[in-house]
Amino acid sequence: MAEIATLRTKLQHVDIHNYWLRQEVSRGRIQINYTPTHSIMANGLTKALNFPLRQRFLQQIGVTEPPPTAGSEGVC
Repeated sequence: MAEIATLRTKLQHVDIHNYWLRQEVSRGRIQINYTPTHSIMANGLTKALNFPLRQRFLQQIGVTEPPPTAGSEGVC
């Protein structure tokens, strides 16, 4: 009878996930791509953004702001 490798750790679910991920990558079923931090869209929902980064975030998610109207200066 063949011996089955078992994982002995308190973080077994993490180990199983890592093995599954490696297996799927080696089979060519999924591809992992690096995304630089400044290009991750979720940053707009999780961090305070300065004006240029806010504009980039809005562009990434496809939102356009209407032009300012009279009397709306300084209101966001």
